[in-house]
Amino acid sequence: MLKRRLWLRFRYGNGLCTSDGGGGVKRLAIAGSDRNYRWAHSRIDGEQLEVWHPDIQEPAAVRYAWEDNPEGCNLVNVEDLPACPFDSDELEPGEVGN
Repeated sequence: MLKRRLWLRFRYGNGLCTSDGGGGVKRLAIAGSDRNYRWAHSRIDGEQLEVWHPDIQEPAAVRYAWEDNPEGCNLVNVEDLPACPFDSDELEPGEVGN
C-alpha cells in the first residue's frame, strides 16, 4: 500500500496556521526516495501538517524554506512565531521542525 502523504507534527506548533491566512504553506517541498523535490500541497490540522504532491506516490522527505533567503514563508503558530527552515533528512526519527 502506498502512503502518498506525509504528516508532520511540530513540538511547538500550538495552533499551526499561515501568516497570510491563505491556503497552503508556501516554500514547502516534498520528494520521494529519489530526492527529486517538488513544490508540495499541504493542509494544516491542529498541530500537524499534511504534505503531498499528486505525482509522488511514496513520499520520503520534506523541506521547508530550504534555500538562501527564502521569501514568502508563511508557516507560523498561534502566537505568530515563524517555523524554522528544516529538511527532514537532517532530523532524528520522530523529530520535525521547531
